[in-house]
Amino acid sequence: CNDLQKDFEIAFAAVQQNGLAIEFVDESLSKNRRLVLAAVQQGGFAIEHLHYMLKRNKEVVLAAVQYDGESLYFAAEYLKKDRDIVLAAVRQNKAALVYADVSLQEDAEILVAATDEVLLNGVVEGEY
Repeated sequence: CNDLQKDFEIAFAAVQQNGLAIEFVDESLSKNRRLVLAAVQQGGFAIEHLHYMLKRNKEVVLAAVQYDGESLYFAAEYLKKDRDIVLAAVRQNKAALVYADVSLQEDAEILVAATDEVLLNGVVEGEY
């Protein structure tokens, strides 16, 4: 590992440009809350490269799914059962519903959120 991968400021600048850069930071920085949140807020799929314990952190997963709902795929199983997480994911991207626990896939509010997105996307794209 070179010294650049251990430098917080360089790592922070990198993940602000591309969240996936979190994959290349030194292990000593890989669990830094500020760095991890910056990465997933810039690109939800950065969660794929996080330590498994961070995939169990509700704050981190919520930030990731708010950026890209489909990043729910990489969340710990128990968070796929968390209504707040799933609702945020589906509001961001209706396709995230397939990654939710089956117990939430028929939840009325979550289905409405998924349906609303479909309707809004149809109107924005001119498909009625």
